[in-house]
Amino acid sequence: MIKNKKSMRFLFALIITPLLFSLYCQRSISSSIIIPTLERSPLPPINLPLLSQPTKRFTQELFKGQVSLLNIWASSCSACQFEQPLLMAIKKNYPTPIYGINFKENREDAKAWLKSEGNPYAAVGVDEDGVLATALDINGIPETIVVDKHGMIRYRYLGALTMDAWEGALLPIIEQLTHEQ
Repeated sequence: MIKNKKSMRFLFALIITPLLFSLYCQRSISSSIIIPTLERSPLPPINLPLLSQPTKRFTQELFKGQVSLLNIWASSCSACQFEQPLLMAIKKNYPTPIYGINFKENREDAKAWLKSEGNPYAAVGVDEDGVLATALDINGIPETIVVDKHGMIRYRYLGALTMDAWEGALLPIIEQLTHEQ
């Protein structure tokens, strides 16, 4: 039996700390909070500076005429880092353009990360204050939204995108929407 309070606290910390860290990592990387939602609502007005050219604008006009993905991300987000290789594979293997919204992050950090890890995005808007994320009703990052060729939000996926989610949910929806008038 442990008689010393200091030893008991140490033992408690020794047991609890790895457990809490494991739970945190599991939630961050596997994104067990996955909320797929079918819907049909218009994109809100978008007018953000482009990450690559701040004098040019990222607007909802980018989404007209084609089915697209809109991915809300930050380089400091571990789940966003986890899904990055899959986004790169989607860019390489599928014709669906991916647009990004960089969420509340230093512009230089975002640019450096995309340069280092690869840039899957056709364009990236910078949402420094989170105003667009609020208008989009973003509940956490990453979030990936399927936008139809009329600029309507048709599907939301909250959490790190996985191959199972891509093949089982997003890709079939994109294929269906691509054939709609």
